[in-house]
Amino acid sequence: GSEMCIRDSASCVLPFLHVAVKSISGNTAVMSKSVYFWPKDITFDAYKKVFADNSMTYSMIFSVIVTVIFTALGMLVCTCAAYPLSKKRLKGKKLLTFLLMVPMYFSAGIIPSYLLYQKLHVLDTMWVLILPLIYSPYNMLIMKNYFQSTIPDSLEESAFLDGASNFQILSKIVLPLSKPILATLSLFYAVGRWNSYADNMYYTKSANLKLIPVSYTHLRAHETLRHL
Repeated sequence: GSEMCIRDSASCVLPFLHVAVKSISGNTAVMSKSVYFWPKDITFDAYKKVFADNSMTYSMIFSVIVTVIFTALGMLVCTCAAYPLSKKRLKGKKLLTFLLMVPMYFSAGIIPSYLLYQKLHVLDTMWVLILPLIYSPYNMLIMKNYFQSTIPDSLEESAFLDGASNFQILSKIVLPLSKPILATLSLFYAVGRWNSYADNMYYTKSANLKLIPVSYTHLRAHETLRHL
């Protein structure tokens, strides 16, 4: 009931509150791990350093742009793969599903991927942070199963009888009825891209292509060395 709702809400809010409180607490209090949900030795030096560094501000804006494009393209690709595979009338459905699920279990590795991106001329560009990961077998499987379990075949059959095309059925019937899964998977894509670190380190060299996790790591390393 209400107690469970309060507990669940607290479990979502308290981690953010803890981080926010630590961000305005003094270094000594934070390092001694004495800060929980109320700030100690309040200071805004951390925010001043971040916003005084133009590279951090640029990285934050660039990260938002990349995340938005990545999420939009990812949802487009995911939907285009999941919807046909959720239909019984699709010929070769089992084979296509198997092939599209292979990347979930096997990957080429860093070096072959690097060589491939080099041949495709996407190394050290914004697109190397977007295109390789927009197809997610896991997200596609979740969306496919949602379409199969939630959208009744009779609804689409009646639309076919009324002369609707596959695209019209998808855009005007299926997607409006799938808002929960669209919101969930959009969040998966956005959070995954925002927190991703390795590809930004391996496949980009230019400072203007560094996302916020990498820029923050560099800033933190610089501050640590400065205080040694």
